[in-house]
Amino acid sequence: TRPPKLSLLKDAPESGTVLLSNGDMRFELRTQRTFRPTNSADIGEAFVSLAGRREPDYVLGLFDNDDLLLSWMVLDAKFRTKKRHVRDSLSKIHIYRDGLRWNGLTAAGGYAIVPRILEPAALYASDAYRKAHNFGVLCCPLEPDDGWLCPVLDWIDLELSKIQSA
Repeated sequence: TRPPKLSLLKDAPESGTVLLSNGDMRFELRTQRTFRPTNSADIGEAFVSLAGRREPDYVLGLFDNDDLLLSWMVLDAKFRTKKRHVRDSLSKIHIYRDGLRWNGLTAAGGYAIVPRILEPAALYASDAYRKAHNFGVLCCPLEPDDGWLCPVLDWIDLELSKIQSA
Protein backbone atom coordinates (compact mmCIF):
# COMPACT_ATOMS: atom_id res chain seq x y z
CA THR A 1 0.00 0.00 0.00
CA ARG A 2 1.07 3.55 -0.62
CA PRO A 3 1.18 6.09 2.18
CA PRO A 4 -1.54 8.74 2.02
CA LYS A 5 -0.38 12.17 1.00
CA LEU A 6 -3.16 13.85 2.96
CA SER A 7 -4.13 13.42 6.57
CA LEU A 8 -7.74 14.35 5.85
CA LEU A 9 -9.49 13.15 8.97
CA LYS A 10 -6.69 13.75 11.44
CA ASP A 11 -6.54 17.45 10.53
CA ALA A 12 -10.29 17.97 10.12
CA PRO A 13 -11.96 20.56 12.32
CA GLU A 14 -14.75 19.51 14.68
CA SER A 15 -17.20 21.18 12.32
CA GLY A 16 -16.88 22.92 9.01
CA THR A 17 -15.17 22.21 5.72
CA VAL A 18 -11.62 21.35 4.67
CA LEU A 19 -10.83 22.22 1.03
CA LEU A 20 -8.11 20.46 -0.95
CA SER A 21 -7.32 21.27 -4.57
CA ASN A 22 -5.62 19.09 -7.16
CA GLY A 23 -5.40 20.98 -10.45
CA ASP A 24 -8.90 21.17 -11.88
CA MET A 25 -10.37 19.03 -9.12
CA ARG A 26 -11.35 20.05 -5.61
CA PHE A 27 -12.06 17.86 -2.61
CA GLU A 28 -14.24 19.00 0.25
CA LEU A 29 -14.24 17.19 3.55
CA ARG A 30 -17.25 18.35 5.49
CA THR A 31 -17.73 17.50 9.13
CA GLN A 32 -21.02 17.00 10.97
CA ARG A 33 -23.05 17.93 7.89
CA THR A 34 -26.81 17.72 8.49
CA PHE A 35 -28.93 16.04 5.82
CA ARG A 36 -32.53 17.17 6.27
CA PRO A 37 -35.51 15.00 5.37
CA THR A 38 -37.02 15.84 2.02
CA ASN A 39 -40.63 16.96 1.76
CA SER A 40 -40.93 16.37 -1.96
CA ALA A 41 -39.82 14.14 -4.78
CA ASP A 42 -37.14 16.73 -5.63
CA ILE A 43 -33.88 15.37 -4.20
CA GLY A 44 -31.67 17.79 -6.11
CA GLU A 45 -31.23 20.07 -3.11
CA ALA A 46 -27.79 20.24 -1.51
CA PHE A 47 -28.07 17.88 1.51
CA VAL A 48 -31.16 15.67 1.61
CA SER A 49 -32.11 12.53 3.48
CA LEU A 50 -34.78 10.19 2.13
CA ALA A 51 -35.77 9.02 5.62
CA GLY A 52 -35.26 11.31 8.57
CA ARG A 53 -32.58 13.74 9.64
CA ARG A 54 -29.06 12.28 9.45
CA GLU A 55 -25.67 13.68 10.45
CA PRO A 56 -22.65 11.58 9.44
CA ASP A 57 -19.31 12.55 10.95
CA TYR A 58 -17.67 13.20 7.58
CA VAL A 59 -18.63 13.49 3.92
CA LEU A 60 -15.91 13.76 1.29
CA GLY A 61 -16.91 15.26 -2.06
CA LEU A 62 -15.07 15.53 -5.37
CA PHE A 63 -15.86 18.62 -7.48
CA ASP A 64 -14.76 19.71 -10.93
CA ASN A 65 -13.50 23.22 -11.72
CA ASP A 66 -17.10 24.32 -12.45
CA ASP A 67 -18.13 23.42 -8.86
CA LEU A 68 -20.09 20.40 -10.04
CA LEU A 69 -20.17 17.58 -7.50
CA LEU A 70 -18.90 14.47 -9.31
CA SER A 71 -18.88 11.89 -6.53
CA TRP A 72 -18.84 11.62 -2.75
CA MET A 73 -18.50 9.20 0.15
CA VAL A 74 -19.58 8.93 3.78
CA LEU A 75 -17.19 8.32 6.70
CA ASP A 76 -18.43 7.82 10.24
CA ALA A 77 -16.19 7.42 13.28
CA LYS A 78 -17.05 4.74 15.83
CA PHE A 79 -15.29 3.68 18.99
CA ARG A 80 -16.80 0.31 19.85
CA THR A 81 -15.06 -2.59 18.16
CA LYS A 82 -16.95 -5.77 19.09
CA LYS A 83 -18.56 -7.50 16.12
CA ARG A 84 -22.08 -6.54 17.20
CA HIS A 85 -21.12 -2.86 17.42
CA VAL A 86 -19.29 -2.96 14.08
CA ARG A 87 -22.42 -4.45 12.47
CA ASP A 88 -24.54 -1.70 14.05
CA SER A 89 -22.11 0.87 12.65
CA LEU A 90 -22.31 -0.70 9.21
CA SER A 91 -26.11 -0.58 9.35
CA LYS A 92 -25.85 3.15 9.96
CA ILE A 93 -23.32 3.54 7.12
CA HIS A 94 -25.69 1.60 4.85
CA ILE A 95 -28.50 4.05 5.68
CA TYR A 96 -26.16 6.96 5.01
CA ARG A 97 -24.80 5.55 1.76
CA ASP A 98 -28.17 4.63 0.32
CA GLY A 99 -30.48 7.23 1.89
CA LEU A 100 -28.53 10.48 1.65
CA ARG A 101 -28.26 12.73 -1.38
CA TRP A 102 -25.75 15.51 -1.96
CA ASN A 103 -26.88 17.63 -4.91
CA GLY A 104 -29.01 14.67 -5.99
CA LEU A 105 -26.16 12.13 -5.97
CA THR A 106 -26.09 8.94 -3.91
CA ALA A 107 -22.83 8.31 -2.05
CA ALA A 108 -20.32 6.21 -4.01
CA GLY A 109 -19.22 4.47 -0.82
CA GLY A 110 -19.34 4.49 2.93
CA TYR A 111 -17.01 3.44 5.72
CA ALA A 112 -17.12 3.19 9.48
CA ILE A 113 -13.83 4.26 11.05
CA VAL A 114 -12.83 2.29 14.15
CA PRO A 115 -9.68 2.35 16.32
CA ARG A 116 -9.03 -1.39 15.93
CA ILE A 117 -10.39 -4.50 14.28
CA LEU A 118 -11.20 -7.59 16.31
CA GLU A 119 -11.06 -10.94 14.50
CA PRO A 120 -14.85 -11.59 14.44
CA ALA A 121 -15.32 -8.35 12.44
CA ALA A 122 -12.18 -8.64 10.28
CA LEU A 123 -14.18 -9.49 7.13
CA TYR A 124 -15.62 -5.97 7.00
CA ALA A 125 -12.13 -4.45 7.03
CA SER A 126 -10.64 -6.73 4.37
CA ASP A 127 -9.53 -5.19 1.08
CA ALA A 128 -11.61 -7.70 -0.88
CA TYR A 129 -14.80 -6.84 1.02
CA ARG A 130 -14.28 -3.08 0.79
CA LYS A 131 -13.42 -3.18 -2.92
CA ALA A 132 -16.38 -5.42 -3.74
CA HIS A 133 -18.90 -3.21 -1.95
CA ASN A 134 -17.38 0.30 -1.62
CA PHE A 135 -18.44 -0.20 1.95
CA GLY A 136 -16.94 -1.52 5.16
CA VAL A 137 -14.63 -0.62 8.00
CA LEU A 138 -11.44 1.42 8.05
CA CYS A 139 -9.12 0.90 10.98
CA CYS A 140 -7.58 4.14 12.19
CA PRO A 141 -5.58 3.33 15.30
CA LEU A 142 -5.16 5.96 17.98
CA GLU A 143 -1.68 6.47 16.53
CA PRO A 144 -2.48 6.19 12.79
CA ASP A 145 -0.07 4.43 10.47
CA ASP A 146 0.44 5.38 6.83
CA GLY A 147 -1.95 2.84 5.35
CA TRP A 148 -5.29 3.28 7.07
CA LEU A 149 -6.61 5.86 4.60
CA CYS A 150 -5.68 3.87 1.46
CA PRO A 151 -9.28 2.81 0.60
CA VAL A 152 -10.30 6.48 0.51
CA LEU A 153 -7.30 7.32 -1.66
CA ASP A 154 -8.15 4.37 -3.94
CA TRP A 155 -11.66 5.84 -4.35
CA ILE A 156 -10.13 9.22 -5.23
CA ASP A 157 -7.84 7.55 -7.81
CA LEU A 158 -10.80 5.67 -9.31
CA GLU A 159 -12.95 8.80 -9.58
CA LEU A 160 -10.10 10.79 -11.12
CA SER A 161 -9.42 8.03 -13.67
CA LYS A 162 -13.13 8.03 -14.64
CA ILE A 163 -12.95 11.77 -15.24
CA GLN A 164 -9.74 11.59 -17.25
CA SER A 165 -11.08 8.79 -19.47
CA ALA A 166 -14.38 10.59 -20.15
